[in-house]
Amino acid sequence: MEQVIRIEKVSKIYRTGEVTVEALKEVSLTVAKGEFSAIAGPSGSGKSTLLNIVSGLDKPDGGTVELGGRAMTAMSASDLSDFRRDHIGFIFQSYNLIPVLTVEENIEYVMLLQGVPKKERRERVAKILTEVGLDGMQTRLPIHLSGGQQQRVAVARAIVSRPDIILADEPTANLDSKTADALLDMMQELNAKHGVTFLFSTHDQMIMDHARRLITLRDGRIFSDEVRG
Repeated sequence: MEQVIRIEKVSKIYRTGEVTVEALKEVSLTVAKGEFSAIAGPSGSGKSTLLNIVSGLDKPDGGTVELGGRAMTAMSASDLSDFRRDHIGFIFQSYNLIPVLTVEENIEYVMLLQGVPKKERRERVAKILTEVGLDGMQTRLPIHLSGGQQQRVAVARAIVSRPDIILADEPTANLDSKTADALLDMMQELNAKHGVTFLFSTHDQMIMDHARRLITLRDGRIFSDEVRG
């Protein structure tokens, strides 16, 4: 199966004064196209650090990270920024919507940066709004949406630019259990329909239960890697 992410012996060390913390210790991992996977573990296990390194938001102190066969660890800051825009979708626990933009404008923002023509942007937005259950809400501002609706906009924004992978950092943290469950069901449907790869970082049991592959970190190392049915 086609690999989207390949991580080889990645290490990360944080130093504060005389204190040294090994956040990741020679972690190796591959993620295949179409996976719906979660990285889990207690606080301090290294899961957020690993997600940040996969996204290119942080650089490892050792090892390599490849996305779509391209070495992200060898890219300049400028090239990495462009690469991230075109190949990685992000979903954050705090939604990270732009408050002065409408739902439609938020969703099409990355496509605007990519240079996608206006007609195609609008067509893609209309289609994805139906898929995420927000049809008719194009002109609403984020302040007029519930938390669950805002996160659906964030999912739509992440997927509509057609990235190779979507990275989701604790996407259900600010949602009640019913809303979170419905959001995860929707993401699974989008995963199946579009074949887009999802990788979560979480300590939420609900996400772990939905994931078809569960990678558990402990003390900066992979403790277990379980593939479900």
